[in-house]
Amino acid sequence: MSVNKLVYSEIETSINTIDQLTDQITKALNTMNELIADNVNNPKVWEGQSASNFMSRWQPFAEEFPEFIRTFKKQSANVRTVLQNTQTEDV
Repeated sequence: MSVNKLVYSEIETSINTIDQLTDQITKALNTMNELIADNVNNPKVWEGQSASNFMSRWQPFAEEFPEFIRTFKKQSANVRTVLQNTQTEDV
């Protein structure tokens, strides 16, 4: 049983790491998106055809961010469920 507790602890640590990295990725993507929204097609920073072209490519990419983040959260939850189910069976 002590071996299982150690493995469970390591899995829990990994789940927490995934959750922390997901939060960091979310913040980074949001910050990038805000910076682009503030600066692209801004007459003081970057405007013109190249800025419009960039934005037309950026927007579909940015629209995928929520699904990307949901995938990480879903997999973290899946691993947590497996861990909980396995721990229950080992008791």
